Order: sequence, then structure tokens, then C-alpha cells
Amino acid sequence: MQKRAIFGIFVLFGLALIYNFWPSPTASEPKAARISVPVVTTPQTTKSGSADESSFNDEVLSAKEKESTQSDSESMDAFRQWFSEESGRLEDMGPMSPEYLESLSNRAASLADAEQAELVKIARNLSEPAQKKILAVYMLSLGKSGTLQSLTDFIEAPLQAEPDADPHSPEDAKRVQEKSLKIMAIEALVEQAKTDPQARSLLERSMENIADPYLRNYAKRKLTELTH
Repeated sequence: MQKRAIFGIFVLFGLALIYNFWPSPTASEPKAARISVPVVTTPQTTKSGSADESSFNDEVLSAKEKESTQSDSESMDAFRQWFSEESGRLEDMGPMSPEYLESLSNRAASLADAEQAELVKIARNLSEPAQKKILAVYMLSLGKSGTLQSLTDFIEAPLQAEPDADPHSPEDAKRVQEKSLKIMAIEALVEQAKTDPQARSLLERSMENIADPYLRNYAKRKLTELTH
């Protein structure tokens, strides 16, 4: 029940700040191209069978590397598909069962490094739909100690929208949206810092690396509140 309440507050806060004035998304980024590993063939020699054996071993190793690369690529494709479907649920905002929230939390706890990097990428992509960006930050906050570094990486990443845009312009709205997501991430890190020394250490470090003055002061204020 507590997780459900936290989820509701998190998403509603994000939607209130972001969703109502989010511009129509453009086409999402293309999926990453699969990496092919070239087969390394050892030149044949006439001295002994060692060159043949070396060539065979290289070919076997290369085949295993290609199989692993293909498996990783397919795994990422499956993750992107799953994440896209889950983010679509935020559009409805209907009641979410404790069982569903528990499964979401379990999935966040098992995020691989590549999946965490994908979530950071989604959260920073100005053209992604609001619900995907909100869920990306939320998933990083759910991962607890396993995703703390990725959550901090997102907080410290520089803002990308035009800083000197005209007030109320599309670029200005993107800037506000970016800051709103950063605030959500800072709040999640602060919440974990209440009981996790690692989170507190990362929060303290982030204040030295956040370039935007408003976000840096916001993080400082939150850290001060933790000590009083």
C-alpha cells in the first residue's frame, strides 16, 4: 500500500508539472543497430598444426561473441518493447494493484547496466513522450542501491533544451520539463538518502556536478533538510 501511494504521488506530481504542456512528440529514436563482431582468422602456416588450432579457437570465440552480441541485442529489444507497453499504462492512470506495483518494483531491482543506460537515455531525450520519461525516472528510483549511480548520472547530466529561449515558447517549455524531471530524480535520491549512506554520499557529490544553479540550490536545500 505504501508503494502504491508513493507511486501515485510520484506520477501525479510528474504529470502535473510536465504532461499538461508537453509538446507533441516527434518520432522516437531508432533502435540501436546490432553490433556485428568480425571473424578473426589466423593465417595458416606450414610449420605445424598450431596455426590451424589457433584459427579454430579464434573462430569458435568469434562465434560465441556474435551469439552473445545477438542475445544482448534481442534482450534490449525485448526490454524496449516491455517498457513502451508499461509506459502506455500511465496514459490511463487507472487504479494499479499492489501486485502490479510489486512486479514493477521487482523488475526495477533487476535492471541490467544496459537497461539502466537506456532509461537514462529515454529520460534525457527531448522528443520522448512524457509518460515514458516519467516512468524511466521512476524505474531508476525503484531500483534502490542497484540504480543509484544511474539515477545520479541523470541528475548530473547537463540540460539540453535552449537556456535562453523566449518565455512560454516551445523551447522554454522543454527547459521547464527537463528541470521537472530532474527535480523528481532529486526527490527520489533524497528519499533514499534518509536511510542509505551511499545515496547521501551521491547526493552530496551531485551538488558539485549539477551545472544548473536552480537545480543545484534545490539539491543543497534538500540535503540541508536531511541534517535538521
